[in-house]
Amino acid sequence: MTPAIRAIRKAYPDAIVHFWAGQWSAKALDHNDNIDKIIRIPDEVLFKIRPLQLINSVVSLRKEHYDLVVIFQPS
Repeated sequence: MTPAIRAIRKAYPDAIVHFWAGQWSAKALDHNDNIDKIIRIPDEVLFKIRPLQLINSVVSLRKEHYDLVVIFQPS
């Protein structure tokens, strides 16, 4: 994932990069200079079925009016 984030930063050097991550994985990104802001989502929202909390999280993200969203899938 880090090479992809680095490539995004290289392609869009003036971009503000936010990263949406679960609590457990956000720690691995804490000191990544290519990320401006890490939006931490409680693990139970991601791993347990919590539709209302997930919808609230998505609604708050939509308020940011992002120009581009990249979704990383586990391999």
